[in-house]
Amino acid sequence: MQRASFQLTAAMAMLVAALVAGCGAGTTSVTTSQASGVATPTTNTYRGRDYPARFEEGFLSSCFEDSSKGQCVCELAYVEAHVTYQVVVEEFQDSTFVSSAAYQRATQTCKHA
Repeated sequence: MQRASFQLTAAMAMLVAALVAGCGAGTTSVTTSQASGVATPTTNTYRGRDYPARFEEGFLSSCFEDSSKGQCVCELAYVEAHVTYQVVVEEFQDSTFVSSAAYQRATQTCKHA
């Protein structure tokens, strides 16, 4: 898990231009359960179409350094399906993306891909 954190920190350098551009729009797709206080990923109503190719290329390039192609593609697809690009931009700016519930679920879901 430690390596994934470093991996995405390196990706942040490649993605700064795409993230600062703020290409995404829309409402947050991660909700907080009032009962548990845990963020629960929901469906991205844009179905990943709100992510610019630049982000996808940077994410995959960084991920490929330490993970299999299948795992990286799976993680990207999971994040795109559950979190709007705007939320990812905000999480990167706050340095919370790697610890977000959606990213953690993506890594767990795709661990054996």
